[in-house]
Amino acid sequence: MARAGITEFQVFKAADELAMAAGTEPSNRDVLEKLGSGSMTTITTHMKRWRELHPQYQAQSEGFSDPLLTAI
Repeated sequence: MARAGITEFQVFKAADELAMAAGTEPSNRDVLEKLGSGSMTTITTHMKRWRELHPQYQAQSEGFSDPLLTAI
């Protein structure tokens, strides 16, 4: 029997908790570690939507040069 995958709700909840604790946007890896399991592909898909809904946590660009930001 196939194992049930992680849900968007689980990813959003983990991301919200991490963001509130740190005050910054959590990485996909942070969310994976918080959940303890899951597919990075699934987490990435759900985190893309989470980021659209939470622009206040967009990664700060302070301290990076324009060429570096372009490369990222």
